Amino acid sequence: MSAEDVALRVEVKGQSDALEPVVWISTRPFLEGRSGSDKFLRASLDKITGKVFYQLYLSGVFPQSMRFSRITYLIAGNLQSGDVQRIYTDVSCQRYGCSYYEDYVVEFSRADLEALAAGDDGVYWQARLFGETVEGADVDVLRNETAGFLIAVDRAMSALPSPADGG
Repeated sequence: MSAEDVALRVEVKGQSDALEPVVWISTRPFLEGRSGSDKFLRASLDKITGKVFYQLYLSGVFPQSMRFSRITYLIAGNLQSGDVQRIYTDVSCQRYGCSYYEDYVVEFSRADLEALAAGDDGVYWQARLFGETVEGADVDVLRNETAGFLIAVDRAMSALPSPADGG
């Protein structure tokens, strides 16, 4: 699937709602049939300022609380790192153990996402999450998903009315 095909499958919410202050752009619907764990890219675009926040959203079910707090990834062979923020947690315990439901977000710069999308060392770019686990947990994100996401963000930005238009 090309980046353009991905951009056509990206979800955009809040664009035509005059009372909504942001436009949300998400690759959540990009792949069908996901299970309890998920990852997708999302952005919030402020309708007034035009400022965009880019995030990787991670949702998982784990046998223990992971409490991820840091992420690492490579850009042109150079190790980058960032903070991971847990935004949701719940636990469900049964007779034979517990399942921990945790959602996280990681902020990315536009430049880093562009570099990750353009990399030529495979179909995926990889990141590693660190928290309570000693070894870390790897995450793979499709490069074409990242590139299509950025196309969709650009389209949402260009669809905003300019201040000269009264927007």
